[in-house]
Amino acid sequence: PPPQAISAFFSEIIQRSLDDRQRKGCMLVNSALEIAPHDPEFRQIVTKVLGHIEAFFRRCVQAGQQDGTITATQSATDLGRLLLGVHIGLRVVARTRPERELLEGMVRPALALLKPQNFGD
Repeated sequence: PPPQAISAFFSEIIQRSLDDRQRKGCMLVNSALEIAPHDPEFRQIVTKVLGHIEAFFRRCVQAGQQDGTITATQSATDLGRLLLGVHIGLRVVARTRPERELLEGMVRPALALLKPQNFGD
C-alpha cells in the first residue's frame, strides 16, 4: 500500500544512515551540494536522479489518494516535493547527527501530513 511504501523508503534511508559509521553520507546528496553547482553536465545527472525519487513519491501519493489512504487536501505533486525535501534534509542531518530518534522525528510529521483527516475522531 502507498503509505507503507513511503514509510518503508524512509525506514531504509534511516537505517542506511545509522549504518554509515564513517559518516560518508549519500553520494547523490554530497554530489548535489559539492559538484553539481560547478559542473553543468553532472548537475543534469543529479537533477535526473532527484526527479526519479520525486516521481516515486508522487506516484505513491497519487495511488494513495485514489484508494483513500493518503489525503487529497494537497496535490500529489506538492506532497511528492515535500517528501523529496524531507529525504534530502534527512540525508544532510544524518551526516552530523546519525541519531535514530532525531531522524525518525523528521519523518513522522511528514507521514502524519499524508493521513486522511477524519473529523469525527
